[in-house]
Amino acid sequence: MSKPKTALVLGGAECVWQDAERALAMFTPDGVIAVNDMIAAWPNKITHACTLHGEKLLQWQQARKAAKFNADYQTIYFERMKGKPAPKIDHVIEYRWPHLDSGSSGLYAVKALLDLGFDRIVLAGVPMTQGGGHFLRQEPWDAHNRFRGAWVGAIPHIAGKVKSMSGWTQEILGSPSPEWLTQ
Repeated sequence: MSKPKTALVLGGAECVWQDAERALAMFTPDGVIAVNDMIAAWPNKITHACTLHGEKLLQWQQARKAAKFNADYQTIYFERMKGKPAPKIDHVIEYRWPHLDSGSSGLYAVKALLDLGFDRIVLAGVPMTQGGGHFLRQEPWDAHNRFRGAWVGAIPHIAGKVKSMSGWTQEILGSPSPEWLTQ
């Protein structure tokens, strides 16, 4: 049996830095996908960038380039964008499963990674709780409850393939382990 293809999702919760540090101490992912503000903020190599907020995508791409972070990543969005200048988009992937609502950019990143062939996905900074808030704005995230239904609805698609480092997503999906990452 071949080794699973693993990925780390970097979300926007304040816990993202601690979650990512603990995850990276456990495994070296084949893919690292930065979501939303993490596109510009993650100083280490990313393989993918993903968002549901196309109006900010070009700004995040430019900020990442200006910071001299790696630019050899692939961008995922749910449609081609028009306009000048338009952000670089490598993969157009539907943002939800049939008959499900959107579950936030974090769940979109999970769906995109599964569509791209990843087998084991670890969430960092995607607790889906109000908690400590956003890593940049430090404001509580009041929209978390609005998206939880889609996460529950996605369980048939993600169970056993996705684990989380913190919060409510950890409660419903479980924590990753070195054994799980290699089976």
